[in-house]
Amino acid sequence: MRQKNYELRFHPEVLKRDLEDLSPPFKNALTKFLKEKFIKRPFFYGKPIRGESLNYWKIRLSNYLIGFKIIDNQIIILGVVSFHQLFEQKHERFS
Repeated sequence: MRQKNYELRFHPEVLKRDLEDLSPPFKNALTKFLKEKFIKRPFFYGKPIRGESLNYWKIRLSNYLIGFKIIDNQIIILGVVSFHQLFEQKHERFS
C-alpha cells in the first residue's frame, strides 16, 4: 500500500519567529524529520490535543512542542515552542 504524502506548510509566525529562535542543529534535524518522515505519517507521529480543539495535533521532539493542524492533504505547522517558553508564557498569563 502506498503512503500518502501531505503538503507541508508553515504559519507565517512560525517562519518569522519560531524557527529563527532554534539552534541550527535542531532546526536542521526538525526540517529533515518533517520533510522525510512526518509528511508520510502525521497521525503516527502526532497526538491529538485534548479538549475542544479536535482538529489540532502536537508532536514532542526533544524539549520542543510542535503544534499542527491537518486540512485535506496539507499539514499546517502552527507553532514550535520549547517547554521552557511554554511554561514561562503560561506563568506570565496567570500571575
